[in-house]
Amino acid sequence: MARRDRSEVPPPVAVFVERRPVPVFRYPADMTGAGPKPAFDVLMSALPRPKDREIYGTFLLREGPPEYFACGARRPDDPAEIEDLSSGVVPGGLYVRRVFLGDWRNHLEDIPGHFQRMVQEFHHDASRPSLELYGSRDLQLFLPVTDRSPRAAVPPRPAATR
Repeated sequence: MARRDRSEVPPPVAVFVERRPVPVFRYPADMTGAGPKPAFDVLMSALPRPKDREIYGTFLLREGPPEYFACGARRPDDPAEIEDLSSGVVPGGLYVRRVFLGDWRNHLEDIPGHFQRMVQEFHHDASRPSLELYGSRDLQLFLPVTDRSPRAAVPPRPAATR
């Protein structure tokens, strides 16, 4: 049986999860130019043993360009500081999570649209960043939410008449 491309598969079910804060090393992305990829390149080259830790993207809307950081979870044996990286914390709290299986590297351009749909479906907490957790075989998207209830379905607008 031929494997279907992920873009042909409906989005996975959303699950509510409580996350603990995660101390991280991070590097800011230039969201007015090159975007996240160069930030991840710096992060991965600066971190000791990058494949042995969780790798995140954090995204926060604000005035002007959004704030985006490429992040690597701190390990107990990490040094206090790593050149070129700052320290930060991925906030904990209530999130709604969707997991996408397969090679997420071929679908990076789809990530913003997935978050936009989640914002329409749930009560987004805009004070905390949205999270992308990159795994070797999956991508997990976490939208911070204020409660465990979905938004009420919005009825379609009636067609305009002349």
